[in-house]
Amino acid sequence: MKQPTRLMQPSQQTIQPVLEALNSGHLDHAEALTKKLLKQYPKAFVLHNLYGNALAGQNKFLEAVTSFRKALELDPSVAELHLNVAILLSNLNRVDESIASYKKALNLKPSLTDAHYNLGAALQSQDKFDLASAHYKKAIELEPGFFEAMVNLGVCLQEQSQLQPAIDIYQRALTIQQDAKVYFNMGTALKNEGKLED
Repeated sequence: MKQPTRLMQPSQQTIQPVLEALNSGHLDHAEALTKKLLKQYPKAFVLHNLYGNALAGQNKFLEAVTSFRKALELDPSVAELHLNVAILLSNLNRVDESIASYKKALNLKPSLTDAHYNLGAALQSQDKFDLASAHYKKAIELEPGFFEAMVNLGVCLQEQSQLQPAIDIYQRALTIQQDAKVYFNMGTALKNEGKLED
């Protein structure tokens, strides 16, 4: 019986210069080093991941998506990579694709607060306020002081004419951070609720 061949993987020593270049902010150098190593180790998950990070850091979003997707072909179980792909797709205004990637990330790791928040923002951009609200609520449940999630939840609730819950979440957000926009949104909700004198 034929034994499966092991895929060659780079050693820690081999990838150390890439890590140093990334950590020191020399992203173009990290990109060049990783690109060269990928010719030698084309099936190395870690290299595709590092290459994607180097590209993303230089705003080469489309190329970064391609690299992260190659890593995901090698190991589709890494929720954080699905999250990276989703964020990059959002940056490319490919909202439907980003939503699918956020959902993959959350199926693998439901505790990813940023995935819930970003999925909420993507859904909100499509006027799917009820679905967006659910993900903002989950993000707040996972991180109770998540100011931005509270503010966006308030906006979604206000868009659904759920004025008192919107006012309540705005008040909660204002205990974390004073913000003129939140005061404005709360004032609008109070006016629409007929409680401007509060």
